[in-house]
Amino acid sequence: MIATNKMTIPDEMYKRLFFYSRIVLLIVASFPVLKSYFNTGPLFIGGILIMLYSLQPTEVASKRNWWLLPLTVCFYLSTQGVKTFYFISCVLALGWLIENYYGKINLLPFVALTVVSPIGDYIFNTLTFPFRLQLTQLVTICLNTVGYPIQAGGNLITVKGATFNIDEACSGLKMLETSMLLVILILAHVCKKHHYKLSFLQLLKWIALTLLLGLVANFFRIIFLVLFHIGPEHPFHYTAGIICLLCYCVLPLILLINKYCKGKQVNPVTPFASHHSTSFHVFSLILVCIVAFAGYFVRTKTYLVNPTVSVSGFKSENLTHGIVKLSNDQSLIYLKPLRNFYSTDHNPSICWKGSGYKMDFFTVKTIDDKKIYFGELTNKKDKLYTAWWYQSNVHFTIDQLEWRKRCLINDESFWLVNISAASPMELNNQIKQFIENKTNTSFMISQENKKTPSTHLNNLN
Repeated sequence: MIATNKMTIPDEMYKRLFFYSRIVLLIVASFPVLKSYFNTGPLFIGGILIMLYSLQPTEVASKRNWWLLPLTVCFYLSTQGVKTFYFISCVLALGWLIENYYGKINLLPFVALTVVSPIGDYIFNTLTFPFRLQLTQLVTICLNTVGYPIQAGGNLITVKGATFNIDEACSGLKMLETSMLLVILILAHVCKKHHYKLSFLQLLKWIALTLLLGLVANFFRIIFLVLFHIGPEHPFHYTAGIICLLCYCVLPLILLINKYCKGKQVNPVTPFASHHSTSFHVFSLILVCIVAFAGYFVRTKTYLVNPTVSVSGFKSENLTHGIVKLSNDQSLIYLKPLRNFYSTDHNPSICWKGSGYKMDFFTVKTIDDKKIYFGELTNKKDKLYTAWWYQSNVHFTIDQLEWRKRCLINDESFWLVNISAASPMELNNQIKQFIENKTNTSFMISQENKKTPSTHLNNLN
């Protein structure tokens, strides 16, 4: 029944109707923008199922408006055409709706959604990329110490003439994502069973422990593969990874979580137990519509490029998102502007996947006192040699944190410079030529046909 004196709607059916209608509106409105944002593979489907399973109220829903401050910030950044912040805006709006209608929940569903989103994929890729180099060195040191002679070069391990590639799976990219989803599933099950209320700090503790155990599992997996000469084509290759993940990560987590959660219970909470005024329902509808409208900016705001390129022997081409492509028969150069400190860099280990290439080998080399990433890209029988770094007018680095810090604090404009060639010799020649500034390159970015001051790639010697 609807009471007219206080304009309240106590009927649970109406509350469910208001809640689910806003969820559907948010999903339908964001789908045209985010449909190409996710990689809808088995990991994504599993993450969504785990997210839904972990939805469990720990307190009765009430007006929780702290979500609105970060939502406002992300909404503003969404209007600048940043799809990632539009996704975060939708997640924050979803969290606000859940905690104000359904009930207060812990952060498990949002962690699961983040892990399977491009944000999680990029974070794991960025973290594990330099770690692969350290992991090969650690395995080499350990095996050499016990008298097993092996050699490491970049992310490759050579033993008795056989070469083992520490690729994304071995380094923990997918295994770390899988272990994160599994710990969320375990925590959600235990919380439901014991009516346990999980705090933010406790969740951070379990995430940190999971990452540590996941790395340990990957370490032993690599040692196992090397000792028994199990290559990627061997049928036991992936089975070994699953066994190590279960033994060194999942099983310890199950034992520890079950032991830690015993006796820490809260009273069961009924979903949709709170009451809201009609004005609150109207406000929630307006909020969802505003967030959905931000997708319009993401779809329509583009960054146009007016390059001024003077490169002898190269063909220049303007691509989307401010990217300049320089090509000839021997090499290919991409200049990718990094507009903000939070921008994704789309290094070759990420962007070349779209062309069917896989990075089988990478390492760090020094040319003219500058550290540069080198890698080998393969696509069936095709092979490319590639190199990349981050560059501003005054700084040259391969460190993710350094260029982001300088971009945030010093307002420096950085680019990802990616040079690829058919041979290592040609690649080295192109890199030296670029660093010595024999290639005089400059370009400027304009937004919605409004030109901004040009920015130059100067001599960094």
